[in-house]
Amino acid sequence: MLRPLVSYDRSGDRSDLLALWPLLRDTREGRSFQRWIFPLWFHGRWDHDGVLDDDGFLLPFFFYGADDEEGRY
Repeated sequence: MLRPLVSYDRSGDRSDLLALWPLLRDTREGRSFQRWIFPLWFHGRWDHDGVLDDDGFLLPFFFYGADDEEGRY
């Protein structure tokens, strides 16, 4: 079965956008999200009991992140 070029699903506070999957993906749930341009770029934010944790990469050389406890890295 062929998947459509763009798929959007929303249930509760979660939403998923897939475009040319698995190449492009945007997932959101509350204050958390994940964004992908596979395999080159990723940015994600997670809410761990009120503490925000950001992580990401831009391949092949850049990796980054930040959170409320560790600061930026």
